[in-house]
Amino acid sequence: MPYSEDQRNLAIISLYTSITCPSSSASIQIDNPAFNTHTDIVGGVKELQLDPRITREEFLSVKLSQGNVSVRDKDDATRTIVRVALMLDCSMKDKYSEGFEISGYTPARWEPDEPFDSSLQRAVPKTFKPYNRASEFEVFKKELKAWKLKKRHNLRFRPTDNIMEHLLYDPQSRTVKVFHHTSYLKAHLARSAQQPIDMDAHSSLKLGTLPPQLLLETLDSFHYILFPVSLDRSGKSQKLLNKLISEYDFDPNSKWDEGHIRPLPEDFAYHYWGDRLAQLHAIVKNPPPNKWRDVLV
Repeated sequence: MPYSEDQRNLAIISLYTSITCPSSSASIQIDNPAFNTHTDIVGGVKELQLDPRITREEFLSVKLSQGNVSVRDKDDATRTIVRVALMLDCSMKDKYSEGFEISGYTPARWEPDEPFDSSLQRAVPKTFKPYNRASEFEVFKKELKAWKLKKRHNLRFRPTDNIMEHLLYDPQSRTVKVFHHTSYLKAHLARSAQQPIDMDAHSSLKLGTLPPQLLLETLDSFHYILFPVSLDRSGKSQKLLNKLISEYDFDPNSKWDEGHIRPLPEDFAYHYWGDRLAQLHAIVKNPPPNKWRDVLV
């Protein structure tokens, strides 16, 4: 039975709690915190919505200038606010060494003098060539089911809360990151349901959401390509997804495929994730040498 609206809301509340109250934050607080209440976090989210052109430096001066707050705490607070609002890591670049690149993607960061909407477009760039779903994706649909990639090519799937990492493949660990929060995707698609699918980043941020095109591609690639639970009569997609939910904390509600919230046009094309799917398909067509024969989940 499909999950209820209450279950979807509970999933989103649980996600919010995991971001704002992570277990790793249980250490002793010495400096003054950048925010003290959830109202402070909501206020930061609203500030981004009111002015998507705000720079990081301006945001810090407007929302996080009060009190004796360390630079690190201000950066952590900004990162938390952006993650709560949009499931983006605006400081992702800081986790890696200079010049780091993985599968053709360079982690981005919201720079001090950069408008927020511009940083979003740079963090999740569109591909040079769109991929038509009706024609070019038929082979993807057949060969890129997650259970097939796991069984035949020893790929493993791990969850990410950062939509920038969706479908990102690490050849060293043979791991594919999957943005799995389908409850979040559906809630935000409902928020922009009356808007054009190609609504730009600035207008989307004014609504407090990501571009509908990006949300639709992410949800579609999850339930149409990787885990087609409603179409896979073998039950293998559902079996693997249940295991990922149980062992790796994938969104429990991701096992329900309720469609796209809004209809897809007949000429729907992928503008964000097509290249990453094509990269996975290249592994199928030209498998890299596999030195390890362990069974990976």
